[in-house]
Amino acid sequence: MTLDDLDRRILQVVQSGFPIESRPFQALAAGVESTEEEVIARIRQLQGSGVIREVGPVFNLQKLGYTSTLCAAQVAEPFVESVAVVLNGLHEVTHNYLRDDSFNMWFTLIALSQERIDTILDRIRGEEGVGEVLSLPAERMFKIKVHFHTTKDSE
Repeated sequence: MTLDDLDRRILQVVQSGFPIESRPFQALAAGVESTEEEVIARIRQLQGSGVIREVGPVFNLQKLGYTSTLCAAQVAEPFVESVAVVLNGLHEVTHNYLRDDSFNMWFTLIALSQERIDTILDRIRGEEGVGEVLSLPAERMFKIKVHFHTTKDSE
């Protein structure tokens, strides 16, 4: 998909300055000199083409009472798909990646308690084809803000 100037201006605002109000797309449209209908249509098109993967808030999980961990699992090749289906079916799994390593399946878990994380990890360890599963909780959070410059004015 080739992005035009309006697409780029919309992306510039959506990633770091999405308006929080009753008609956010109308406010966004005013900021990029377009209409609410056009902005909504463009965002849908950008999502449909895969340019935008997700539009949503980012929360501080610890302040909401959640705990999280990064996990790495050794999954035998014939079982990768079936284990991925199990992981992707758990609402506590937020990301799931296949890597070229002996620990070939990496995923993140977010739950209301360490006990729930332990229960999920025990379930995963019991899946056919799963070897060792590591839980790698963060010891210290280093949060960075990623903002992709999409217009010439933003560079």
